[in-house]
Amino acid sequence: MKCIIIILLVSIFPLFKCYSQSENVIYLELLGNGGRYSINYEKSLIETFKFRFGVAHWSQKIGAVPGVVVKESKRTTTTIPVLFSMVSRAPVHHFEVGIGGTFGFTNKREDNRIISASSFIGYRFQKRKTGLLLRAGFTPFYGFEGDFPDKGLFLSGGLSVGYHF
Repeated sequence: MKCIIIILLVSIFPLFKCYSQSENVIYLELLGNGGRYSINYEKSLIETFKFRFGVAHWSQKIGAVPGVVVKESKRTTTTIPVLFSMVSRAPVHHFEVGIGGTFGFTNKREDNRIISASSFIGYRFQKRKTGLLLRAGFTPFYGFEGDFPDKGLFLSGGLSVGYHF
């Protein structure tokens, strides 16, 4: 029995670490799962499966009409994208697909929570060891609550640049 367990462990071990890629990534994503931009950290769970989370915070003026004196207000939005991804095992040029959610809040008095399903489908440039990371992809959302994105389906895209170590 011990012999069978050892043989099974030895035979499945290569499935988890075929390529010795780095396990940590930090990157800036523009117009992706976090909204306007987000700063993200990604951790490899096993070779092809990744977990990432990020944070974004931005402000915008609302209620301003050019040439008319009106009280302006400032809306701030904070989002936290959380996704699980699967990355192809290619040495440098990868296909990536991920699914998760984007959560957050605004400073509005009512309906200030943000809850949406989000995903990523795209290209990923990442060499095996450490170095530059580039990502470009399609990032559709489905908003359940809040106004980022609006409730319902929202189609978007994103670009990322970062470093893996």
